[in-house]
Amino acid sequence: MKLDGISGGLFTGPRRVPIREVGYVQGANARIAELTGTESGEAHERLNADGPFVTDCEAAARGVAALRRAAPDRAPELAAAVPHAFYVDGLSLSETATHRLSEAATYRAVAQAVGLDADAVVSAFQEPEASYAAAEDFPRAADQADQRLAALATA
Repeated sequence: MKLDGISGGLFTGPRRVPIREVGYVQGANARIAELTGTESGEAHERLNADGPFVTDCEAAARGVAALRRAAPDRAPELAAAVPHAFYVDGLSLSETATHRLSEAATYRAVAQAVGLDADAVVSAFQEPEASYAAAEDFPRAADQADQRLAALATA
């Protein structure tokens, strides 16, 4: 069975708002930890406490696409490395104005952590193809979610 790592795109377009406006973050983080085992670290809690921080899933999806391009056979592992950088390490996956690392620097750090050519990943992140791949991921993720819901409804 071939697995792929794709991005869902929860916070895009008009859903991109400062984290302080998303009232369910703490509960959602607890649910994420329950489902995936990814616990929020202190750095992530500080990121959440920073009121102006805006989560933008398009940028995160570009990062997943860049990592996937660098090592397509490792897509699921690489897709898991991105939330680890966010939830455990507290790195911003999308915003540069209020944080110590730029988006590119975040994906450089992720690439280095998983043993990929960091320059190639940063270059891929900055190319238009990463945006195209991100845009293709969102409907794929939605279709998969719809299929799972349909299967539950008929069970």
